[in-house]
Amino acid sequence: MLITKIRSLFYLTTTGVLCLILTGCGTTQPSQYYILSSIEDIGGGISATQNRREKHIGLGPVNFPKYLDRSAIVVRQSDSEISINDMHRWAEPLEKNFTQVLAHNLQTLLNNYYVTVFPWRNAKSIDYQVVIDVHRFDADINNNVMLSVQWFVYRKADNRNLHFEKSIITEKAENHTYDALVKKQSEVVKIFSLELSDKLEEILRKLTES
Repeated sequence: MLITKIRSLFYLTTTGVLCLILTGCGTTQPSQYYILSSIEDIGGGISATQNRREKHIGLGPVNFPKYLDRSAIVVRQSDSEISINDMHRWAEPLEKNFTQVLAHNLQTLLNNYYVTVFPWRNAKSIDYQVVIDVHRFDADINNNVMLSVQWFVYRKADNRNLHFEKSIITEKAENHTYDALVKKQSEVVKIFSLELSDKLEEILRKLTES
């Protein structure tokens, strides 16, 4: 009888522990998902214009480093160490999200050009091509968000390299929450979009005047 009671007590205790473990597993916080925002979403008085667009700009390829080829958001701990938080993720591949937002921004800013994302169906329709190599697009533990890129502008008619430039943009987020970091990354893409659109208009204006 005593052995039976001990066995019953052991069974109840074990079952209780398992229930607690399973309950704890069941209350794990779900992952949070983020996307970059376009210029119009961020605000600031910039809106798309309805000017007649006659020329086509092909955006891409836009090449990202392999360490950003993941759904989890990357935060840089030092020059040689990064942390990856699986609870905070991009809602779609960052390379694709970045490219689409940049294209949308350029379409808003460039009054006289259509912007088409690589790969395009008809290469003959592209007048100028912008190729971008992203070296870094992340935040660090001090809330600094950095975008480091180099970019090229080609004239498709003769594949002539019209311009090469490096851009490094650093902005500080309000705090270390992932929401704040992603919002600041959208701001950084906006700044780069403004820089790129201004330079493109300058380059292409000189071509038409020459």
